[in-house]
Amino acid sequence: MIHLAVRHFNRSSGGGFLVNSEFTDALRASEQCVLSTFEGLRDVNPAADATICMGTEAFKKSGIPCIVWPLTVAPLDRDAIKLGCTSISFTVRYRLLKFKVWRSLRKAEALVFDSHYARDLHRSHFPWLDKLPTLAMDPGVVPPKALQTGERATAIPGRIVMVSHLYPYKMILQAIEAFRLVMERVPHAELLIVGRETDPTYAKQIRAAIGDEKRIQMKGFVPPEDLARVYTSAEVVLFNSICENAGSFTAFDAVWLGCAMVCSDKSSMPEAMLEGVRYANPWQPEETAKALIEALTDSKYLATLQQKARDRGASLQTWSERARQVIEFCNSLKGGMRNKQN
Repeated sequence: MIHLAVRHFNRSSGGGFLVNSEFTDALRASEQCVLSTFEGLRDVNPAADATICMGTEAFKKSGIPCIVWPLTVAPLDRDAIKLGCTSISFTVRYRLLKFKVWRSLRKAEALVFDSHYARDLHRSHFPWLDKLPTLAMDPGVVPPKALQTGERATAIPGRIVMVSHLYPYKMILQAIEAFRLVMERVPHAELLIVGRETDPTYAKQIRAAIGDEKRIQMKGFVPPEDLARVYTSAEVVLFNSICENAGSFTAFDAVWLGCAMVCSDKSSMPEAMLEGVRYANPWQPEETAKALIEALTDSKYLATLQQKARDRGASLQTWSERARQVIEFCNSLKGGMRNKQN
């Protein structure tokens, strides 16, 4: 039995999925773990064998080892930084975010990563991390219960759906450019963009790119219980991002639901999505458009993509399985970390 103190921290996906709560629920249900949560250093239970800090803020209490679990690679990815730093304020924001990542990593006795890609990228920026005990998990978890039990829809012919926070590195402008090429071959095609307008400047750019085109719509945030209907209303789900920590929760949602997907071939996406999607280079709208057109005009190929998605969705881990990996990792370090602290 191990006592883990997990920092209370909710990080949401573009569809509203809260990462931390799913993980802590799984730990709480485990017979191999005693769980306590905390928000600040004073809240850490002194009986804890280790603290787990997800995100960019770590808390290190004397005598209790600190395990850091980074959840972003954006401040480490050159292309994401180049796209995101469209103003002085955003340039400062990215630099501050990288500093916060560095500061949290300096407090770590051990590390957890959601992908090998994220582990390797962090090590390339902070070489001293390769000396720390590290768990790099295979990316991919099943959707939240709200999505699993949500009402499903009948796919609308020609509909393409994107679900994402509206950040520049999500490559939504490039997706719109690709969609305009799709419309030339598939006149009944339509594009639905779903997600929080996290970057207001970028949201304005998206609206400008859409112009008066009625076949492109922005829906805004959709809660998890309504997302199943959104995904399954699509013939094809498009995920165009160039910067992801370990795939995307929205992409995992879509394949779990059996949606045919055209997906970015950059960042952690090939490791995360495996053979479950059709890959395309998001920097090449013509390539993305070709993949979309093939799926929308060839029913046999569309069915093949749907089966590949179902296969990948069936292989996704549950949060209980992910919690078990973390517990086993922490147990393997329990004595050594305590000795190092003392």
